[in-house]
Amino acid sequence: MSNRKIPFPSEFLPKGTEQEKTAQGLLGTLSNMLSHSKSVYLYDNPTHVVVFNANLCTKEDGKIWYGDIDLTLQHKSLRKLAEILGKTVYVLPEHSARFGKERQPAYSEYIAIVDKFGELSLSNLEFFYLKKGVPHLKTSDELSVTVSSREKVELREEDYEPIELPALSSIRVLKTMDPINLFWKKIIEDYGKDTAQEIFDRLYVTESYYQKLTAKLKKFLEKIYPNLHPAIIEQDMGWHLLNLGPNHFIDKQAWEKSNTGYLKK
Repeated sequence: MSNRKIPFPSEFLPKGTEQEKTAQGLLGTLSNMLSHSKSVYLYDNPTHVVVFNANLCTKEDGKIWYGDIDLTLQHKSLRKLAEILGKTVYVLPEHSARFGKERQPAYSEYIAIVDKFGELSLSNLEFFYLKKGVPHLKTSDELSVTVSSREKVELREEDYEPIELPALSSIRVLKTMDPINLFWKKIIEDYGKDTAQEIFDRLYVTESYYQKLTAKLKKFLEKIYPNLHPAIIEQDMGWHLLNLGPNHFIDKQAWEKSNTGYLKK
């Protein structure tokens, strides 16, 4: 058996060049962080163009800086950097100039570029826009992305076996047990522990039931953690629902019934 070690992809080793020092003076130290929580920062700044773990590169010097950058707030510093260097600066996402790409950045994957005159361009104007030269994300109302409509499929009632679900009105928001656990506790009580896992794998619920269960869970988390940031609440909800909640859904059908789930045959 070979003892040859497989080298880990190289990391960026700063050389202490004037370009690197200038970038740090304008944008902060290497590996600069905007926030300890990306989701909290994005929640608080929903229209900002933010690149976490960004790489700043020029074609002449390669990679000269890395860290979090909020283009909406720091675009002036980025423009000044390009003007001082007299070169085009590329803002690349993490994987475009890391994990073996430090010496050969993928410049074509840029999120933003600033030329030596301070002119800023964004890669995807379908999602971003420049308002008076300041980069912003488009809001959901502003987005003009055309999403192909899902093909309509007529579901047949005979393909599903109905199963009674816990009445949502009976699932109270308790400090001792969250609604998702109460939901499965009721399933286990009614159908047995051995059958519960099979139900979990095959259970389809209606969108309205899921939304109401989600609302109960949010109310529970807000009650238990009244000072928790809304973004962290959403993260907790996502974890609960992904790991413990029902995760198969049927489109609205005429034969739907309240508090009824459906097991795919």
